[in-house]
Amino acid sequence: MELSVVLKRFFGKNRSGQIIIKLEEAEHLLKIYLQEGKVVYATMGRQKGKQLLKAIKDAKVREASFIEGVSPPSTSFEDMTEFFLSITNSTEGDTDKSEVSAEEIERLENAFVEIVGPIGTILIENIFQEMAYKKGEPMDGNAYNLLLSRLLQEIPPDRREDFNSRIS
Repeated sequence: MELSVVLKRFFGKNRSGQIIIKLEEAEHLLKIYLQEGKVVYATMGRQKGKQLLKAIKDAKVREASFIEGVSPPSTSFEDMTEFFLSITNSTEGDTDKSEVSAEEIERLENAFVEIVGPIGTILIENIFQEMAYKKGEPMDGNAYNLLLSRLLQEIPPDRREDFNSRIS
């Protein structure tokens, strides 16, 4: 999953806390601290500042989570918000600015479980965790399209038409 998709989930919402991201092929966790929606500190192992920014520029996310209210160990003298925003704004094909309601996502989840059975609950929970999605919140259109794509990969080809009719 693209780093930009995860970052968009948390930026610009006046949230304060810590985003923890496991990157593919990275030994350490990426930890980004937000105060009122702005990046005040970020680290990955011993990497900080420009060294960190270069290391994560094209990174892929394995999973991510957010812990509300976690304070940064210190604040950076460099303004890192602009760099992280540039990552979220530079994704190719990132054109869907719509927002999908929590109710619509729940309807998608229910249709998926009806098609694949009880294991669908576990599969979708894992996908939500990877996407750093919290149930009951709306989702931007790009993330929703990614979610839909991931769910379709899990549905047997002969059941996809049935799934599509349930969510249309």
